[in-house]
Amino acid sequence: MPGRLERRWRSACWQSHGFFYGHTPSAAAAAGVAERALQIPAPPLQWAKQLLAAGVTVTYAQLIHAAHSMVAGVEVWVQAQQELGLQTDVPEAAVVICCPSIQPATRREEVLFLRELQPHLTTPDLLQLAMNCIFLSTAAAAGVAARSLPADLEPQLLRKLLSTVARRQHANAASYMLGLRLVQQHMNAPTLEVLLQMLIAVALESGNSVYMERLHWQWYQLKQAAEGLSRNVVLQLLQTAALLSRSTCAELRLELPAAQQFSTADVLQLLQTAVVHGDEHCLTCMLRELPAAQQLSTDAVVQLLQTAVQQGRQECAFYLLKLPAAEQLSTDKVLQLLQTAVEKGAAAALIDGSNVEQLLLAAVQQGSAAITQDILKLPGAALLSSTAVLQLLQAAVQQGSAGCAALLCQLSTDAVQQLMQRSAGSGSADLAEQLHKLLTESFDMKAVLT
Repeated sequence: MPGRLERRWRSACWQSHGFFYGHTPSAAAAAGVAERALQIPAPPLQWAKQLLAAGVTVTYAQLIHAAHSMVAGVEVWVQAQQELGLQTDVPEAAVVICCPSIQPATRREEVLFLRELQPHLTTPDLLQLAMNCIFLSTAAAAGVAARSLPADLEPQLLRKLLSTVARRQHANAASYMLGLRLVQQHMNAPTLEVLLQMLIAVALESGNSVYMERLHWQWYQLKQAAEGLSRNVVLQLLQTAALLSRSTCAELRLELPAAQQFSTADVLQLLQTAVVHGDEHCLTCMLRELPAAQQLSTDAVVQLLQTAVQQGRQECAFYLLKLPAAEQLSTDKVLQLLQTAVEKGAAAALIDGSNVEQLLLAAVQQGSAAITQDILKLPGAALLSSTAVLQLLQAAVQQGSAGCAALLCQLSTDAVQQLMQRSAGSGSADLAEQLHKLLTESFDMKAVLT
């Protein structure tokens, strides 16, 4: 136990020194010791027994008050009373909740456990006690029992139950209760926020998306409360959906007012996660639904494209290139991306039919045969005119790039012949000789040259 809690426990013991020395303290003093001890979270059973054996009495009212204060582990006091055989005013229902006879380890035992507890979870106080228990199965049983709560239950009591679920991190109980009509009717944004933050934490820790998937089916009934969710919680929800590759979970959250007010920094963070972890649909939903996505800077788009290329996410790169800022990318920037993309086999995603000639010229001028080869594989390359190929060949010759020249010669024999005729007509054989030399250095192109 942490030192601070141990000091608090010792303080409670010292305050009860009269019990240890055989003195008879006043009822008020005894009640004060019990109240202080009940504020200490999750005390060890042996310590609780020590105080009770000394004469401290924990009443049912004190127990319920501690449960409503969401002090963890108050059930330990009932367990200690039972082991010591003490007679108290704690009712049998509370004893069964705090001291279940079954510790379920299998599905069958879970069913038996549920049957044992259900008849005793009859009042809001008993539900609060069960929901506050550390034992997960006890809280799960309380969650199921909540379906029998009266329709005219005070909303504040119901929200206290839900807040307790969140505090104790009883994800299964929370997920079940969010599907109850009574809960949905009385849900408000603050209560929903604490529940969602807990479910997010559990989902990320476990890597299990089951709670996010259940939330998707409950979302329409919770939408009114969700309209008031803060930006931070909505951002966490979407980030979690992207991390767990749950595009269906993300889609509905994107419509929330807070999501529509995201900054470009928020959107960049989400898109980075979607590119690395999410599926294609998750990314396209974000690009379509978030206004700030259309306002991303060129640098931000380059950053996203670099991530997509590094991760081999061709489909993500394809959609990112449709952003307004992507249209302003310089040829040099695209070529830098292409150099990485060639290694990853994702070059095609960065090129469309409208920029094939421009990119080919830039690749040739840089002497990059690998990028040239990838560009030439695209359908748009086959549509290049002889004049365009001729200009590219001349650039390859001037650059001294044998690899680029050889690749371009395969694209158009007409262009090769025009280049030969042009050099002969100008009275200079230098251009033709350079082309011939480059090609013979690369591979046998006699069939093309004759």
